[in-house]
Amino acid sequence: MMINHIITSSLVIIFVLLIGTLFENKISACLKYSLWLLVVIKLLVPVPGFESQFHIMNFIESCAEAISNSLEKATEDNLLHEDLGTVDKNINNETNHTVVDDLENYSYAETKENQKLQAVVEDNNENKTDSRMILSVVAKVVYFTGVMICFVMILVSNICFYKAFKDKRKYINTYNDKIPVYKIEDYYGACLYGGFSPVIIVGNNINLSSEQQHMILLHEYVHYAHGDHIWSMIRNLCVALYWYNPLVWLAASVSRKDSELACDEGTIRRLGKSKRTVYGQTLLDVVSKASKGNDITSVVFLNSTTATGGKREMKKRIEVIVKRKKTSRIALVLTIALSVVCIGCTFGESMNESTSEEVEAVNEKEEVFNDVDETVDVVGESTSEADEEIILEETKYVWPTVSTIMSNEFGERIHPITGEKKMIDYIGIAGNQGDSIYAVTDGDITDVGFDNTLGSYIVLVTATGEEVTYGHLDGSKVPKGASVKAGEIIGVMGKTGNATGPFLSISVKVDGEAVNPMPYFETDFLEETITYNGKEYKKSELCNATLKWLELSEQEKMLSSYLPPEFMVFEETWGITLTAEDITSTGVTIRCTQSGGEPTGELQTGSWYILETWTREYGWKEMPYVIEGEIGWTSEAWMIPMNDTREWIVNWEWLYGAVPSGKYRIGKNIMDFCSTGDFDTAIYFAEFEIKK
Repeated sequence: MMINHIITSSLVIIFVLLIGTLFENKISACLKYSLWLLVVIKLLVPVPGFESQFHIMNFIESCAEAISNSLEKATEDNLLHEDLGTVDKNINNETNHTVVDDLENYSYAETKENQKLQAVVEDNNENKTDSRMILSVVAKVVYFTGVMICFVMILVSNICFYKAFKDKRKYINTYNDKIPVYKIEDYYGACLYGGFSPVIIVGNNINLSSEQQHMILLHEYVHYAHGDHIWSMIRNLCVALYWYNPLVWLAASVSRKDSELACDEGTIRRLGKSKRTVYGQTLLDVVSKASKGNDITSVVFLNSTTATGGKREMKKRIEVIVKRKKTSRIALVLTIALSVVCIGCTFGESMNESTSEEVEAVNEKEEVFNDVDETVDVVGESTSEADEEIILEETKYVWPTVSTIMSNEFGERIHPITGEKKMIDYIGIAGNQGDSIYAVTDGDITDVGFDNTLGSYIVLVTATGEEVTYGHLDGSKVPKGASVKAGEIIGVMGKTGNATGPFLSISVKVDGEAVNPMPYFETDFLEETITYNGKEYKKSELCNATLKWLELSEQEKMLSSYLPPEFMVFEETWGITLTAEDITSTGVTIRCTQSGGEPTGELQTGSWYILETWTREYGWKEMPYVIEGEIGWTSEAWMIPMNDTREWIVNWEWLYGAVPSGKYRIGKNIMDFCSTGDFDTAIYFAEFEIKK
């Protein structure tokens, strides 16, 4: 019964989330918010039981029964096949009975061995019953402990809030003759706080006009009119009672955001269309300042509302304000129809169609299984071996580090140190000193140590028996004998052992034989692309920070202070092209070409340059100096003639040292000089790669 309720309530939540997503621009915010009433009824209201042939549990139970019957039938066939062989060996022409008759007599004979076996089965069933009772008690203790913790958090949060509010409040007036309004000096914005007797709390909104302050108060009054102070308590109650279900937490979060959207819609309806722009500007002003210093609203589980929100929420709220959503008739009809379907499929009870004949058939199957139980071990072993083969074929390893730069591949190559041609039984991934190293899959750490050639290493044995060895690490994060999960940090990239720079070696052995590790890895992400401003980029060539930035909306990108270094380009009008040649670990030759372009003056550069390396986590990052103190650059001007090329040799060993293998770029500051005080500057980069 508990499992059924978890499944059906989760499906109701998913239904409301899907309706909100599918019809986001087709139904009003108030209608979208009202759909959460279905979730509240499902979670908190004991609906009278009624059987529905359309109930989702009918389908789930039918599928489960079909799968169970198929497995039982397959197991029974295997058992009878094995048993047939046993009977065939025993008869040896000593009887004229057919094999089928002997099998029938053997299967249903009441022998002492069968009686002993039946006794063992009964003991096992009793032990299983005891175990289930213990698990049931433990589950109840864990559940009620979680409920109590949630209620304590709700109580403590509201007590702390009320205490801070009571000590700082100052009564202003009563809004609309219904709700008391209090002011707190060190607070910005407004919120509706309280359960059955709510009050409006306003801050020191000195930068808002009287009209804007009226809008903020009206916003909170609309919350009151919608009963959001009551819904806030209901949300907390649902979270406390169903704390174990992450979908309930998600529903509480999304419904709170929907309440703000519905409130904005109701506020604009009262203000009129002409006030949309002012109201939107007021919200933006409040959001930009309310995030600073509002410690009083930092507690969780409050019975309150707030006029502020995150960037994603603000985007939706601005859309509601700027473009009023008119409920489409088609969307309205579909919403009602789908809601009725949802109620029929998830409310009530599933129909129980089990018959006595089915129960008898199950009992007969159990008797057959008990009679031939000795053959189960053989079948189990063969099934286990088949499963292991399937796992080996289907399992894919996660990528072991943030870098995707391959320094060498599995197979024959020229060794960079010895110069000999030899078989390389591992793959190499170049990276940065200190990069995290991850477990490629679930398994056990069987060895952690140091080898003169391999350096600091870790050996991971997977659940399917492969032996994965990580080499040239800077250190280990796990001890020998530890069990790890896929993606867990187990080490740090380094250049220990026989290595010329920071990199990771990965080898895989199956039954003691080295195999190519690449087929084991999930490498589709290396080829995935993303388009930005009409240009296509490989995801593997973008840093993690940039990938997260690309997921933001356009408005969120504008509000974000982060600008991906991959996209930090300027409009090139001077015709400058910078390339790197004669690349070594200690320097390059910079080749600067001017062709076409229309600079306004004379192009110049100086001795200054900057060296950056590409990191998977943050993109381009300046290389650290190997010397201490301030760096002084000469101030001479090197001319860059029109339609010509200049070269400069750069040796950075004194400044950056010998850099390891990896992806780099060197930048030069170019000046378009017209006269003293009249010039423009831009940094041009030349990208290059240092290989082993």
